[in-house]
Amino acid sequence: MHAIRNYIFRNCVVFAAILGLSGCIEGERMLTKSERIPEIEGGKWCELETKNETLVDNCQSFDWHDGLYHAGDRLFGLKRIGDGKFIGEYVEFDEETGDPKSKYWAKFVVAFDPDNKRMANVGDDEENFLDFVKIASYYAEARDVTLSYDDEFAIWNLFGAPYAMRRFMTDLSDHLDPINKRYYKMIDDADSPGNYPLQIANIANNTTNEAYVGEYICLTGVNRAKADQIVLAEIPAIKKVFDACDAIQGLKLREYAALGGLMWTGGKIPEADTYFRKAIESLVGPGEQALRHETLEKWGVMHFNSENYPEAIRILSILLDEDDGHLNALQFRGLAYRRINDHPNAIADYTATIEIANALNKPLEIAIAYMRRSYVHQLDGRLDDAERDSVIALQLEPKLTYAHSNMGTIAEKRGELAAAKKHFEKALELNKDNTHALDGLKRLK
Repeated sequence: MHAIRNYIFRNCVVFAAILGLSGCIEGERMLTKSERIPEIEGGKWCELETKNETLVDNCQSFDWHDGLYHAGDRLFGLKRIGDGKFIGEYVEFDEETGDPKSKYWAKFVVAFDPDNKRMANVGDDEENFLDFVKIASYYAEARDVTLSYDDEFAIWNLFGAPYAMRRFMTDLSDHLDPINKRYYKMIDDADSPGNYPLQIANIANNTTNEAYVGEYICLTGVNRAKADQIVLAEIPAIKKVFDACDAIQGLKLREYAALGGLMWTGGKIPEADTYFRKAIESLVGPGEQALRHETLEKWGVMHFNSENYPEAIRILSILLDEDDGHLNALQFRGLAYRRINDHPNAIADYTATIEIANALNKPLEIAIAYMRRSYVHQLDGRLDDAERDSVIALQLEPKLTYAHSNMGTIAEKRGELAAAKKHFEKALELNKDNTHALDGLKRLK
């Protein structure tokens, strides 16, 4: 066996010198069938040996049997990766029985010379047998993409047509770890070129095992789902990435949360609700408490925007039980209470919002909370309290249009019609679509 290995290595280094290419690989699995390649019919498989520094051809004709090429005592599988360039692999077999002699197999890059109808393996010597840079460079050339390494940031950069880059990554991962090809295949055309540096880094560090492949694919899905702008037509492709993630290692809080956000973006509220619920039911890993709270907030706001106020209150209450100082949760829960006419709880949440926003030195949030609390006071007939809160809100932020319209309604209820008209007109000056002010002016006519 050792002799066979050295023979292959020796021939690789000879052809590397002749053709300037690289990339031998070995492994521990049996040969798979490949598509027939018409142009090599009648050609020969050649190995070159050095004898007294003279190159001597040692060629045997190819024959095709049962989906594989035969040459002498070897079975070959070949896969095209470029013009005249293939991935080849072979096992030795017993000519009498037809059985492989051992599980030993060799995988290597081969080049075909159409003029002389010759094909031979090309690679590097034993010391650099798994030299990632040389192997990756070969595939980059074959797929017409540009690969470079940034020493300063310790990252790989890949440039080229999206399809060519995708094929480069598939070829490379298949070359170094064929078992994981099935996972990368699951996300063909759904991957993001922006994430290729991570994948290349994993492969370069010989980390193409299932756990790392799964993490790469899952993270790809999460990053795609959280993109600032998502075209609705892309959602099925992004969902395909999560399907691959689920098939490898299952979905966790991070993936469910991203899927919930993705479905919400696509207007698929029932699906988003399911994924957000699964996220909150998932175990919280180290450092994921903030993600859990962010997910609860999004889930609650989604139901608020869908006018499912009781469900929004239930979800936001879970968040506030875990973080009673969550400003946005208090604001939306207060609004939800107001929409179902639960004014005492709305007042309580607006008051808590004022206290927390004041502690955090957030004047705009303080002003908005005063404005909202003023509106509830006004609805309940507490006009002095309503006026006090609206005045404070306008002192903090003079352009709060609904604080002006609320002052108009307070004046109207007191019979101060000239003052009411003035406030309504100011509100419309700031926002011509302020419905409270529009309705108020209609009532004064």
